[in-house]
Amino acid sequence: MFNFFNKRVHRFYLPSKIYYNILEKGNDISAKTVNAFLNEHGLSVGEKQITVQSISEFLFSITIKFKKRDEQMSFVTFISQFKELLPPWMTFPGIFQGVPRWNQGIEEDYCVLHWLPYWKSLTHNEKEVYMSKYSCPSPWEAWLRTTKF
Repeated sequence: MFNFFNKRVHRFYLPSKIYYNILEKGNDISAKTVNAFLNEHGLSVGEKQITVQSISEFLFSITIKFKKRDEQMSFVTFISQFKELLPPWMTFPGIFQGVPRWNQGIEEDYCVLHWLPYWKSLTHNEKEVYMSKYSCPSPWEAWLRTTKF
């Protein structure tokens, strides 16, 4: 009874592959375009279930509400294949590790709790490719090369 109140929520930052896939089609990032991407990949999620929060030009927080646990688990399995996140020098171009705001608020949530674990999971070669792919600025590159995580 009253199952419509029982919402399961999954919140995540838009992975780079999905971000660029949506943009390549000439679309902006919105609930409609995220829903279209998910539908293209066989996931039945309604546009009204999706909330998109634009944090910066390159960073979007996505929240999806599910009525059923199995729908949520199918989604989590699907989204877990998209691990690559956009780097902090793109998502927050005005900050650098160690400056105020690095470890506060949304910057901390993204950089410290999401991006750094992704970065740590990469091999040395994958890190080199990633820094080249996203034109890593020299201060960031020096910090990433010298910091022991």
